[in-house]
Amino acid sequence: MDYIKNNGFASQAIFSNGVAILLLISLLLNYGKKNKNTKIEYRIFNWMLIFNAIQCLVELSTVILDGRVFPGAQAVSYVLNTVLFICTLVFVVFWVLFAYFRHNVFEEKPSKKFMLLFIPAIIHFVLIFVNLFVPTYFKITPENVYERSGVLYYFSFADTYFYLFVGAVISYSPSHNKNKYVFIPALTFLFPVFIASVIQLFMPGISLIWVGTAIGLVSVYLSLMDESIAIDALSEVFSRGYLNDYLDKLTKRADVENRFVGIMMDIDKFKIANDSYGHIVGDRIISGFGKVLKESVGKTGTAFRYAGDEFVVIARFTDVGEIVQIIENIRKGVEKSLSSEYFPEDITFSVGYAIYRKNESADSFLNRMDAEMYVNKNTKKAQLLAAQNKDVDYLALAGINREELLNRLLDNQDALVTVLQKFVEDSSYQKLFAAFESKDYKSAIDYAKTLRSVCGNLSLNDLHQRFNVLIENLQGGKEEDAVQQLGSIAIEYTNAVFHVENALKKGI
Repeated sequence: MDYIKNNGFASQAIFSNGVAILLLISLLLNYGKKNKNTKIEYRIFNWMLIFNAIQCLVELSTVILDGRVFPGAQAVSYVLNTVLFICTLVFVVFWVLFAYFRHNVFEEKPSKKFMLLFIPAIIHFVLIFVNLFVPTYFKITPENVYERSGVLYYFSFADTYFYLFVGAVISYSPSHNKNKYVFIPALTFLFPVFIASVIQLFMPGISLIWVGTAIGLVSVYLSLMDESIAIDALSEVFSRGYLNDYLDKLTKRADVENRFVGIMMDIDKFKIANDSYGHIVGDRIISGFGKVLKESVGKTGTAFRYAGDEFVVIARFTDVGEIVQIIENIRKGVEKSLSSEYFPEDITFSVGYAIYRKNESADSFLNRMDAEMYVNKNTKKAQLLAAQNKDVDYLALAGINREELLNRLLDNQDALVTVLQKFVEDSSYQKLFAAFESKDYKSAIDYAKTLRSVCGNLSLNDLHQRFNVLIENLQGGKEEDAVQQLGSIAIEYTNAVFHVENALKKGI
């Protein structure tokens, strides 16, 4: 049957594919200028634009050639339509790979199990070539007219829809969205493709599918441009600009039952790293720190690059223990991942956090985080200043009096770690948290006094002093400040254990 000899259909096909080609050329030119990213998903998207443009050009050629008879015309039509089928198959496979790599944090090679998804594509590819000898999908009549051939033609449509659907499932799969921030509007991409393909399926003379695909790619392109603004290119966490928008929306709907915390971190001695080892090393530290944040925070919060070497995590929580756990996860991640390949010294960071207060402005919230972080940073500086004329004393940096400790330990070095671990597992410590949760501040004071005594006996001077402040806040009715201090105590405890372990490794 001759479906596209009709001048109206031919004109429509030429116009729609011509518009799509111009649109895709514009996207390719703009995309190349604005995006120099070499990540695999960006390269795949670039190839998707190229293959869509080829699809439009080839279909435009088949429309012009259809029904025209001249020597070799039938062979040319076979080749062009075969290329069109191949380009369609490659395009939808690229769509699946694009979705996969957009949601894979480490850009790992697809697993063997994942590759099984492409078995229908292999079958489809074989049938396309079989079609050159035996009509499976289409045939070209002696009059050089394209005609669909048999039920297998609908397999090609089903195969295409299958891969479009798989890409959408990957895009919205929580397991893939766990650690990577993505802007990929799968539904807005698929909608014009679906509508255009359905129309073309039931009205063969109409040519809309590739212009529909081009429109879908525009939505993906616009989202990628949004991402380039919202995502910090070096650390790959959200940018400062996006943090402002995020906090603005979050603070407007926050309430007492929906608590969230802001954690601010500053990489210690970062300027020294830049000055001593060069900006390439500095960039690696920033990039590595961003990766650690994404891996450590996961679904519990959202990470942002605040400025330079400062980062912020915003997370919801139910008790202070969760805040401490987030910080501990980050510390362990930094210790594990940021090795000497980044900076020939241990990478550490200063940290402070603030629990959001209802009706508080975003600026006030950020300023409280910043103030707490600088308390931590200045304490470290004071400790280092005291130790700068002698070898670094890791016990002193942990706020522990070496002579008193030695007298108490009686040469049993393992006792300190044992007692410190017991400190965090002690029922009084657990009950202290529980008392805060139930707002039983009288009991909280009793438990805090018990733990203050434990810290004093162990020469944990900084922790002893923090418990003093905690008790004073509770006795003065400053419950919110006490909650803040409770979290600082937990952070100080983890720092103490870290320094003590280092001291034990180096020899007490």
